[in-house]
Amino acid sequence: MTQSLWEADAIHELHLAKVEGSDLFPKDNRQIELMRWLSWSSQHFTRHAGSLYFQYLISRISLRQATDPLAVEEATIWLLQASLPQVLNDHLQGRKYLLGDTLTIADSRLA
Repeated sequence: MTQSLWEADAIHELHLAKVEGSDLFPKDNRQIELMRWLSWSSQHFTRHAGSLYFQYLISRISLRQATDPLAVEEATIWLLQASLPQVLNDHLQGRKYLLGDTLTIADSRLA
């Protein structure tokens, strides 16, 4: 039975890395950590940082529209109140990459 994949994380990151046997998809217990960081990114960090990216770069430069000050304020408040940049920075202390010394798809998600 052929299964259709339709989510970017499943297609781009997990499926392709796994099919190719890439080290980007760990083959050991780091898979749990990988999923933790992918989830953290999509639910917390990228959700709000992505809003700022859109407001300052996409909206202003590509679309030539004014930024939405309420969207900027909301995203900034969420990022700072939840200390999301600090969570990431603290975790990376003493590590080269999110899961240690090896680059994984979790790193590309938060790049």
